Amino acid sequence: MDKKLLIPLLLAVSAACTSELEYIPLNVQPQIVMNSLMTVGEEEHSVYLSLSRLDRVEGIQGDAQVQCFVDGSLAATAREVPTDQYQRLFVFKADLHEGDSVRLVATAGEYSASAGVVVPSAPVLEAVDTLPGIDGSLDFRIAMKDNGQGTDYYSIGIFTNIRFEFYNEGVLVATDFYRHRCRLDTSGDLILSEDNIASSNLGDLDLDFGTPNFYGAFLDSRFELGSVVLKPSIGRYEIDAFYYFPPMIPYDEVAVNPKLSVELSHIQPRHYYYLKALNSLESGTSDLALEDVSVPDNVEGGMGFVGISNTAVRNFELHTWNLE
Repeated sequence: MDKKLLIPLLLAVSAACTSELEYIPLNVQPQIVMNSLMTVGEEEHSVYLSLSRLDRVEGIQGDAQVQCFVDGSLAATAREVPTDQYQRLFVFKADLHEGDSVRLVATAGEYSASAGVVVPSAPVLEAVDTLPGIDGSLDFRIAMKDNGQGTDYYSIGIFTNIRFEFYNEGVLVATDFYRHRCRLDTSGDLILSEDNIASSNLGDLDLDFGTPNFYGAFLDSRFELGSVVLKPSIGRYEIDAFYYFPPMIPYDEVAVNPKLSVELSHIQPRHYYYLKALNSLESGTSDLALEDVSVPDNVEGGMGFVGISNTAVRNFELHTWNLE
């Protein structure tokens, strides 16, 4: 490939992190890049906008707007939030329910783009148990039930949610919040690893084949209309503040208050294939028979991906500790 276009794609709504993925534009004319992963019940929904050109993605200049329509009626006009990225971030509030037809419409000068999704039904998360694993890892037993007839698509995510309190000579001087999506080891589960074709990300990747299932995407082909127990694991560094960078302030003590959340999402087919593509690109591998990875694009008049998930959550308290 002679020319590739870098397009920022939203990896996780709740994590609010982005990654630049290589992509070949189908249209050489400038067009809006719109990316959003919405979740039913979240306080605000985020939409990222930028502008694609033949050889680059750049920030949108001038006026831009994002509107949300639900079942054909205007439900919200998004407000812009300052960000240090070249993408422009818009957020809006909308009460979304199962079966709603949601369409996002973005305009910027002479350019416009839109994408439509239908809200899936709520997943059935029955129970979650945890077990201590090897070398400080944590093993999960997640019981769920399939939603109904036909193929259903899901993703499972495990998150650490940590509140930090910074003290200097016994006085609270700052607080911070950190949310981290744990990378999953799915090698011990036939459904999450797709019959062990997907490899573990906690072992020696040089000895594995296939793509790690970092984002826990799976379908119900093995348990349609039935129940199943999923068995992912996370490493010990995923549980603590290993990835956190504290603020540049004077402090001599930190109180760390961590929680774990297990989140089961019912998603649409395109969303499933989007997560599978991210798995391949994020892990540095690709499908064994393919040279390149195809990233789903469902934006009309532009490019990017818009998805929505209906999510069930279980929260767990972890022990609190202090760091001197």
